[in-house]
Amino acid sequence: MDNDQFPSPVKQNPSGKLISIGILYKSKKFEVPRMKYKDLMELISKNLGIGVNRVCITVSEYKSNTLLTSPNR
Repeated sequence: MDNDQFPSPVKQNPSGKLISIGILYKSKKFEVPRMKYKDLMELISKNLGIGVNRVCITVSEYKSNTLLTSPNR
């Protein structure tokens, strides 16, 4: 089976832990495949409490490499 066909399940967000943007992106894209990209980024941003710009950068990185790296802080 292809991983893109069945996205990873989204788990509850325990206090202080971030849900992976990639997992949430795949699951929302699977649930509503015709949603506009901008609307999808705003939805993910609201769900995670992260800025839209950070979500867009992470998703574009995921789409180009299929790898996610956390930002260095």
